[in-house]
Amino acid sequence: SLDPERIFAGYRSFAAPKLINKIDVAVNEKVACEAWGLTPAGTDLTEPVVSDLPMMVSSGSMDGETPVEWSEAAAAGLENAFMVTFTYAQHGASTQLECGPAVTNAFFMYPERMPDTACADDLRERFPWVLPETAP
Repeated sequence: SLDPERIFAGYRSFAAPKLINKIDVAVNEKVACEAWGLTPAGTDLTEPVVSDLPMMVSSGSMDGETPVEWSEAAAAGLENAFMVTFTYAQHGASTQLECGPAVTNAFFMYPERMPDTACADDLRERFPWVLPETAP
């Protein structure tokens, strides 16, 4: 069973506990794994994931944690992947604004076809301070 005191002790023993906040995923996962008695499987990624299952790989063009290039690399080995980049979205783009959940839900309903992503591109129209793209 989980012992809450053991979990809190894990947070208190961290090198800089005052810097930990509720969204600090790395620390939360470390403490959770220790609380469950799990050991890391390793972080060496040697081979990309390869699959023919239908998948949607989404990214936000303003994501500072996982840039679009990483999503593109993740989708490279996925034979039936749909790549969607949400303009002006941050990390967790598939849950943001109205567009992210709409596109994600459409994929879950019909995973065999590319969801309508017009709203992802239309976000550019809703932000008037953005200059139009120019040809190089």
